[in-house]
Amino acid sequence: MKQLIVAAALCMACLAKAEAPGESANMQLDYDNLVRVNWIVTDKASTQDQSKCVQRARFDLIRGETPTCHGVVLGVGDTRIAGSLIGAQGTIVMSKIDGGVIGACGAVGASRVDGKVMGYQAAAAAKCGILQNGVQAGVAVDAGESKGVQVGIVTHTAKADSRKGIQIGLINFCDNSKVPIFPFVNGPWLFGEK
Repeated sequence: MKQLIVAAALCMACLAKAEAPGESANMQLDYDNLVRVNWIVTDKASTQDQSKCVQRARFDLIRGETPTCHGVVLGVGDTRIAGSLIGAQGTIVMSKIDGGVIGACGAVGASRVDGKVMGYQAAAAAKCGILQNGVQAGVAVDAGESKGVQVGIVTHTAKADSRKGIQIGLINFCDNSKVPIFPFVNGPWLFGEK
């Protein structure tokens, strides 16, 4: 089992090798130490000696924390990115990203992004600060500000964009719409803004 997980992490590292144009001048890329496999991380002190950026792939079994990620972070338990994510992040239980996301992130359980999501966020319970030109999906989804599409059984946003903020769900709460609670489809583009 251990060899299978290491082989999968190495395959993901090979797939995530491409870098964005012009990025090499701005970033210090360390190709000698790009794949990290953490079997059990119990505290922050054990992650302090790692580099400041995971630039290809990382796998966390129980709990892991990464300062920032340009690549792929996968986990089974609790994964946290203290900075931003450019790429993909996924876990089974819970994920938290302190910065923004360009790409895809999510969890089977709960996913929280404190910054902007430009891409896709999915989880049973998904929360983000700003949904910017993206999709947020789950059983219960919440965004502080929405300029994208929210899909779920229950959706909530404090402020939806009057042209681009769309909610699709069984019950939709939109605080800045003239009709703040409406089933199936809601947003200020439909009823007007308060």
